[in-house]
Amino acid sequence: MEPIKHKTFQQAEIERDLLIKKTGQNHIITQTADSDFICKVSANPKNETINNIEPIVLHPTNKQIVNYFVPLSIGLTLFATSEEITVQIIKLLNNNGALEYLTKINSTIELIGIGIFGMFFIQYLYSVFSKTYYIDHLGIKAAHGILAKDTKLICYKDIQTPTVKRTLVNRIMRTGTLEFSSSGTSSVDMYFENIDSPQEVHDLILMNMQRE
Repeated sequence: MEPIKHKTFQQAEIERDLLIKKTGQNHIITQTADSDFICKVSANPKNETINNIEPIVLHPTNKQIVNYFVPLSIGLTLFATSEEITVQIIKLLNNNGALEYLTKINSTIELIGIGIFGMFFIQYLYSVFSKTYYIDHLGIKAAHGILAKDTKLICYKDIQTPTVKRTLVNRIMRTGTLEFSSSGTSSVDMYFENIDSPQEVHDLILMNMQRE
């Protein structure tokens, strides 16, 4: 049976609690490539977590593609309209001798377009797939990297009040960034960047902090 996809983290929480009561098995909430939330049986279902805090895995949302809309559009436009742009350049030069460079100019514009699109699309993919965030009985963790993951942990007892940062675009798309500081520091020590349903995740972490 295919897992039910939920648009918000809060909806997934409700289903997770119902499944735990119904089956007696631990379930975790994880995020799909489509930024939906699903519940699935824990890989270690017999392992009881402290204070019944279920592990949760989060990733940056793929909705942040909107942040790259302008450069990606520019790259595609240059590639798709390279011939028209080349013609306009030749007209502006008003030099018949430039016609022999028509193919080179057209190819150069295409390469520039592909280069711009490729560079920013790779940046987008890296921003989504190079970061993984965990909420479990130990605290919160952030793992960064593609092949070798650099992981940082902050225990609940060491977390100062987490902060939700949201721009106007974030509010419209129900995304945002969580900032965490450790006790004894005045700087931000960890980010959950560009996640879906940041307020629900914020409230869950506060609840887990109170259980400690």
